[in-house]
Amino acid sequence: MPRDGLTDWWAWGALVLGAFCSVGLVTYVGGGWQRGVTRLVAWAMFPYLASAVVLGVAKFLRTRRAVELVLAWGAVAVALSGPLLYVDAMFIRPDAQGALVILTIPVLQLALGLVAIAAARAWQLTARRRSRSPAPESNTRHAPHGHRDGR
Repeated sequence: MPRDGLTDWWAWGALVLGAFCSVGLVTYVGGGWQRGVTRLVAWAMFPYLASAVVLGVAKFLRTRRAVELVLAWGAVAVALSGPLLYVDAMFIRPDAQGALVILTIPVLQLALGLVAIAAARAWQLTARRRSRSPAPESNTRHAPHGHRDGR
C-alpha cells in the first residue's frame, strides 16, 4: 500500500508554524530578547519538540498508517492550540493573570499530545488484536464424510 506524505507535511508544517508563532508571542509578552526570555521560549517550545520527536519515532519505527495519522492530527492539534490560546490570553481577553496562562499553555499542549499518543496506542493495540485473532468460523455446516446433503 503506498504511503502518501501529505498528512505528514501538514503535521510538520503545523508544528513549525505553531512553534514560530509561539516564540513570537512569548517573546512579545516577555518584553523582547533584551529581557532574557530564553527560558520562557524554551518552555513554550517543549510541546513542539516533543510532538516532533513522537512523529519522528513513529516514522522511524514504521508504525501502521492509521496510527501515524492519529499522531499527525494530534501534532496538528498541539501546534494550533498553542498560538490560539496565546492570542486569546494576550489580545482577546487580556487579564492580570495572563502571565500564568502563558506558563500553563505548554502543560495543556503536552496533555493534548499525551491524549493523542494514548489514542494512537489504543488504535495500534486493537488493530494488532484484530490481526492476531483467529478467523471466524463460517455459518455453513460441513457435511460428515463428504456427503453434501448431510447423510
